[in-house]
Amino acid sequence: MNFYCDHRLYWRIVKERRRRLRRHMTKAELVLWQEIRKRKLGYRFQRQTSIGFFIVDFYCKWLRLVIEVDGPIHYFQKEYDHAREDWLRRQGYSILRFTNDEVLFDRDRVKEKIREVCRRLDGDLKNSPSCPPPLGGGTV
Repeated sequence: MNFYCDHRLYWRIVKERRRRLRRHMTKAELVLWQEIRKRKLGYRFQRQTSIGFFIVDFYCKWLRLVIEVDGPIHYFQKEYDHAREDWLRRQGYSILRFTNDEVLFDRDRVKEKIREVCRRLDGDLKNSPSCPPPLGGGTV
């Protein structure tokens, strides 16, 4: 039996899943989205977007920052979440995780933590050389 799956079909299914997740966000995801959308924190975030084979809750491409909001389901899929987070970190992504309760009942602290991490990551980007020094030293 051949289990070959056409990659176009796979990505069509993933695209539809992302749409469904955007249409049916949890209350905590919706609350956080209202706080970070339209560059309210100074950076553009996307919601329910793909990175590799994973769909992440929120993503800032410029900073390579993933924000996850963990609801009750995450208590039962800790191994999956851990493997997913390991893969994302190995690819160079930073990850922030918040529980539903943190987002719903301590919104200001969550926003401040996101702001703090964004500033740190942005500073790291601005302080990193845009290209390696020329061979043999010297200036460009």
